[in-house]
Amino acid sequence: MTGVTSYTIRDRASALVVGQSCAVNDVMSRSETTEDGGGSDLSMQCSTKEELFFAHLYQNSLLHRYAMNSVQPNIVRSYSSEGYLKLPLPQTTYEWLQEWYLQNEELEEQESNAGAVGTQHEVPWFVRHVPGDLKDRLALEVRPMLAEWSGFTEEELELTSCYGIRRYVNGSKLRMHVDTVQTHAVSVIINVAQENMEEDWVLEIKTHDGTYSYVTMTPGDVVLYESAKCLHGRPDPLKGDSYANIFLHFKPGLDKW
Repeated sequence: MTGVTSYTIRDRASALVVGQSCAVNDVMSRSETTEDGGGSDLSMQCSTKEELFFAHLYQNSLLHRYAMNSVQPNIVRSYSSEGYLKLPLPQTTYEWLQEWYLQNEELEEQESNAGAVGTQHEVPWFVRHVPGDLKDRLALEVRPMLAEWSGFTEEELELTSCYGIRRYVNGSKLRMHVDTVQTHAVSVIINVAQENMEEDWVLEIKTHDGTYSYVTMTPGDVVLYESAKCLHGRPDPLKGDSYANIFLHFKPGLDKW
């Protein structure tokens, strides 16, 4: 790690490929810091109308994410000193969550494309959907640490999304991004399992002072983070067999939010 982020959307957008024969080239023709507001020079070569259609969808997703990355960190309020905190998950919580994951391999399905953030068009992702009652249980058990860190009471933190358990495989990447501001004020990543990792799959987070933190996780670790404000991602490819996470997102149930 060099102390600066290893990825920006502009740096890697030109390498994106949609489908087998439809390339999206030079998706961002201006830098992330430009103030001219100019348009993008978009060039695509598609062999079918279907490829062209999906290329445009992907392109639009990239542009939307680019706008969010440029604006949101500057206007969304903060709830903590740095923007994130790594903690161990309570042991009893980790034990039942890991047990469910290991016992439900047959529920796993391949995930659909998640737009500009993920790289499922290059390497497939997989998910085992935790049932609703266990999502509620997990939210209940992580709320105390989230409340202490964010300054909200447990009652003020409304669960807006719980997704996973998502399993990434060798070569997976997550582009730097911010999450939906209306629903993802404070969020949780729980690392549930890893298999045959050659090296840590580092989570990059841009903190409130503008520097980048490089966070490593082991099974049972939790990262609390301000996902609508802090740029975050795993832009370097995963090196190993698999890496499984579950994500929870909360917003404060307050008028001022």
